[in-house]
Amino acid sequence: MTTITIPARIVSVLRESLHSQLGMAAEDIGQASHEGGRRCPHLYAEPVERFDRTRALLDLMGWKETEGDGPATINLATHRLAVLMALEGQLRVERNMMEEDPTLKGGTKQIRSARRRAQEIELFLMVAGATLSGRA
Repeated sequence: MTTITIPARIVSVLRESLHSQLGMAAEDIGQASHEGGRRCPHLYAEPVERFDRTRALLDLMGWKETEGDGPATINLATHRLAVLMALEGQLRVERNMMEEDPTLKGGTKQIRSARRRAQEIELFLMVAGATLSGRA
């Protein structure tokens, strides 16, 4: 069994992203319903799979942030895809937030925060890259 330890500073970022991923999967399930899921149940397959994968990792890590959250040890055989999708998705969000107009109220602070979080995610993905990709 291959496991990875997610550092505490990444656990909160991962959890935040998992909540976003869960919401997007739920929206896609709703969209499948509107597109005729009763007649074409295969439309549900991918979003339900994403929802279940994300929910399973939230069940493991805990659904809410608690004071003093520590590192989390994750079984990659079960949760590799959820970890990668969540962190890569959050990295896209942070990069988008770094494009904010610094002249807007709070823009500079948002850019700094997004840059810091993006760097933390990038560093974690670089260090854990071989393990997460299954080459370790």
